[in-house]
Amino acid sequence: MEWSAPRLCIPAVVRAINQLTVETAQRAVETAGGQEAFDAAAGALLDDARGWRLAEMRKRPE
Repeated sequence: MEWSAPRLCIPAVVRAINQLTVETAQRAVETAGGQEAFDAAAGALLDDARGWRLAEMRKRPE
């Protein structure tokens, strides 16, 4: 007898992943102190990433 992985119902797996994603996003907003605080923190992270990328680009010789 050969072993095989259990069959998964793909739509059910996708629904479960989507639900976890929604719950995780809701927790992140709550933890940040609300939607405005979350948006500000996310914006700050993006600004930092852009600054890092610009600094890396400036280091490269042309």
